[in-house]
Amino acid sequence: MISSKTEFKNNWEHIDLFFIRETSQKQLKKYIFIKNEDPNEFAQRQLDLSKELINLAKPRIIVVINALASRLYKRMGFLDGDKLNQDRGCYFTLLNDRKVPTLLGGPVSGQRALDVESRKRLIWHVKKLVGFS
Repeated sequence: MISSKTEFKNNWEHIDLFFIRETSQKQLKKYIFIKNEDPNEFAQRQLDLSKELINLAKPRIIVVINALASRLYKRMGFLDGDKLNQDRGCYFTLLNDRKVPTLLGGPVSGQRALDVESRKRLIWHVKKLVGFS
C-alpha cells in the first residue's frame, strides 16, 4: 500500500467519486454517462458530493488512482486550472482558498497496475509534494 511507504501510514482517506458498487468500469459508465463521458444528473450529484467530502477531509495531497476518475476529476472542475504545474510535477485542487497538490493517474493494483518502478516513483512524488502543502 502506498500510504504505508509514506509518512501517512494510517492517516489517509479513500473517497470514491461515485458511490456505486460495480466492479466493471464498462457497466459503471452505463450508469453515469449520457454520452462521450458527459455525466448525467445522477453522476453530477455524486461528483458534487465527492468534492464536498474531499473538502471536509482537508487533505494535504490528493492521489487519484483510476484513469477514468482522473479524466473526470480534471474535466469536472475539481482542479485549479487544467495545466500540470511544471515546477512541482502535479496539478492543484483548490479547496477553501488552499491549493492541494494533486496527482492523477491509473490504477496502482490489478490488471493494469503500475509497474514496480512507477510505484516507487509515485511514492517518491507523494513524499516530495507533502513538503509543499
